[in-house]
Amino acid sequence: MASFCFARFSCTMILVNYNFNTAGSSQTVSQSPPEQAAFTGERINLHCQYSGFCGQDFSVSWYRQSPGEELKYLLHRKPSGEGGNPTGGHISASLDTAKKISVLTIADLRLSDSAMYHCALSLHHSDTHHRKPRTITLITAKSLYVCRYRV
Repeated sequence: MASFCFARFSCTMILVNYNFNTAGSSQTVSQSPPEQAAFTGERINLHCQYSGFCGQDFSVSWYRQSPGEELKYLLHRKPSGEGGNPTGGHISASLDTAKKISVLTIADLRLSDSAMYHCALSLHHSDTHHRKPRTITLITAKSLYVCRYRV
């Protein structure tokens, strides 16, 4: 008996702006694919594309929200290549600044991976004396993995 997972994504963007002037800039984040199906044990890729952001002082973070649970941080990537990955090797992410895309890869898909996945882009602004507030663009993928057994 194999397990089957199906994902549907419909994206909305929430821009939270704290004391950062974005006048004249057009910042967007989008996530795909709109639909994706996979069996347990397979690999899936979720794409988070961004535009309107420049420089090296930002990070792309990925979050997961399982049904009935709080949003949980998975990992992040920075243009410098650094980033945390507390999930072990099962879930990873890449960041291609030339193509302005981050890809979340879930290898060896498990039923416990059934969740809503979120991509967030954070701009970091700091100076010598203190940190200024961040601008965070959060893309919320209104998705739900509907997992069922298939005979």
